[in-house]
Amino acid sequence: MLDIPIGDANRIEPGGPDQGQPTHFVPGRHKGVFTVTVPKTFTPAERLTWTLTANARTTAIPLRLHPDYVLNPFQDVAVDNTPPIAEITEPTACSYVEGVVTVRGVVGDAHLDSWVLQFTGDGVHGWQTIASGDGPAGAGVLGQWDTTNLPPCAYALRLLVSDAAVVDCNGVIHNTSEYTVTVNVGFCGDFDVDDDGDVDLTDYSSFENVFTGPN
Repeated sequence: MLDIPIGDANRIEPGGPDQGQPTHFVPGRHKGVFTVTVPKTFTPAERLTWTLTANARTTAIPLRLHPDYVLNPFQDVAVDNTPPIAEITEPTACSYVEGVVTVRGVVGDAHLDSWVLQFTGDGVHGWQTIASGDGPAGAGVLGQWDTTNLPPCAYALRLLVSDAAVVDCNGVIHNTSEYTVTVNVGFCGDFDVDDDGDVDLTDYSSFENVFTGPN
């Protein structure tokens, strides 16, 4: 830490030496520590100079209204721990679908980074991407899911939404929200696996094994 009182060793000119600059300095780089008020007639061609002298070394920092040096206030994304919004509104849970299915939902966050819509089920290995993006969707179309060549079965739809907030010390993990819904591809009659004329718990166990494996 270092203390440099206002004076010849800590001055802003012209108009100084005291224009609100700090006198106590700590290690590291800091932003938004202080501001300097200038007249309305102050032009980009004019400038102030902040002069600091410490340990027999003098540093002069120019202060001006050049566009490269204009900073607007902003919310620190790193401390925004509000989870993003993720919701699938269509198709609804346990509904029956076929052909090309329009998937609708809600995606939103103040610092949205990206989202991805996926599905899995039956013989599908892992999560397969239907659509993705980096913009918000307010009850809009997330993607078109082509189920034409999928065998009748229960499938899971998953929406993952991530924001730009960093929630770990390495800057890798971000806030993420997940929404999952299970739907049936095919007509109701297609799910009579044991051909006994109705869809019951015996038939359901076949679909359950897709997600949990056989008992």
